[in-house]
Amino acid sequence: MLKRKLRVMTYNTHCGLGPSDVPGFWRKLLARIGESRVYPKRISGWLARLSKKVDIVGLQEVRHNLSPFSDPQFEIYRKAGFKNALRHIVGTWGFRYDNVLLSNLARVHLPDTAVYHDLPGKVYGLATCGFTLAPYEFCGKQIWVGNVHLHPYDPHLRSVQVRYILERIQNMRDKYGDVPIIILGDFNAVLPGLPVGPFKSGDPDPGSYVGDESFKLFFDAGFRVPHHEDQMSDYTYPTMFKDDACNHKPNRTLDFILCTEGDWEICSYAVLQDVDHSDHYPVLGEFILK
Repeated sequence: MLKRKLRVMTYNTHCGLGPSDVPGFWRKLLARIGESRVYPKRISGWLARLSKKVDIVGLQEVRHNLSPFSDPQFEIYRKAGFKNALRHIVGTWGFRYDNVLLSNLARVHLPDTAVYHDLPGKVYGLATCGFTLAPYEFCGKQIWVGNVHLHPYDPHLRSVQVRYILERIQNMRDKYGDVPIIILGDFNAVLPGLPVGPFKSGDPDPGSYVGDESFKLFFDAGFRVPHHEDQMSDYTYPTMFKDDACNHKPNRTLDFILCTEGDWEICSYAVLQDVDHSDHYPVLGEFILK
């Protein structure tokens, strides 16, 4: 008997601002207002074409209105053809965005159980990072799917955030037992053994990954991720583009799909480097529940 594959994807949408950056404050502001109208619709159209083929999509950095003349990006993505959508609003008035789970699976509603979690630590004292953990029904069983966006610059705070996430997961396990889990997201961390910078393209991040324990903590807690190499086909950031200064090329992997060890068979896993609507590439994986 063939087992049904769970198809999941993670994508940091860069607040709908596209793959590149523009020098100069006013040029950047005007360009971003224009881009914030164009790229969310491109992403939504692309998601609509995938909506019958993918079970769950985790989106990070879904921006609130950049201008009073633009549509809320969440509403644009919510209309992409998935059956339900979860929206976790994080940040502050200075930088507020959503992490979104789009799904074709039936939600499982558990009493007295939080779905949305604001993570400790803020980016530049403003933006909160977030974690969503939601139960769904798949093949007659309950699974949990997480969507996360971790701190981009501080490896210590990132590790603190992962410990917080693992505590929330353990609380759920204490209530409901061990359940198969998939976590989607922009982890803003590189895997152990891979280069930690500084990098030539994108943010140089000379100290953003040094001493980071995020993946060690996840692995010790029973999560796994497919093997990655320090090679172009595995990189998710930055996307390939050319600006006034230089050609930007992908040079690191920050976006991952994690699964609980022993619960899932990984059938396929790929970085979609032909999708250039953001400064990150999406990651698509297929899993079979054991």
